[in-house]
Amino acid sequence: MSYSSDKRICCLLTEIPNTTCHSTSVPDPLDTCGALFPNTVLRVASWLIGLSALVGNFAVIILRLRDGNLRSTVVQNNFMIGLAVADGLMGLYMLIISSADIYYGGIYFLSAQQWRESPICNFAGFLGFVSSESSVFMLMLITVDRLICILNPFSHIKIKKSSSFCLICATCKKNVTNEQQQQARMLKLQPLQKCVKQNEDMPGEGPQR
Repeated sequence: MSYSSDKRICCLLTEIPNTTCHSTSVPDPLDTCGALFPNTVLRVASWLIGLSALVGNFAVIILRLRDGNLRSTVVQNNFMIGLAVADGLMGLYMLIISSADIYYGGIYFLSAQQWRESPICNFAGFLGFVSSESSVFMLMLITVDRLICILNPFSHIKIKKSSSFCLICATCKKNVTNEQQQQARMLKLQPLQKCVKQNEDMPGEGPQR
């Protein structure tokens, strides 16, 4: 039985017959001993979801811009375009993660920490957060607009064109601000995490290697 504070060493030792290794570090739910995606099904699904989301929502934006005045109101178009942009960002996020899986291949675990701290990974996380939050808010705005039209079909109390632009901009600004605050909190925690990691690696702590 071997012990190590670095899970990557244990991953490498598992390839040696009749050798077992136990990691003394705090387990991370994102830890893996292989590729970013553990199997081919997830790998193929991520590419299909990413491509279909990006291409499909881009097509929605084009059609709404071209035929919007013929099929629905300008307010509905604005909200639908906002929803398509938000969902399209999620497709871009999936393509970035899928590309990282191909780039690192089966030795992703050796560079997992560097990938999570890289600007590309942070950008992908930013896209994923803004996309999911914006999508929910766009659906809420569409629901409110439809509810007003159903309850008051002949009333002048409706969301105007200028108001829809303001609501979309406010939603985007709020989600971007929330993500920036979240990243700032994570940066403050990084020195503490490194300190904990150094304490785990100190000799005399826990089982001997």
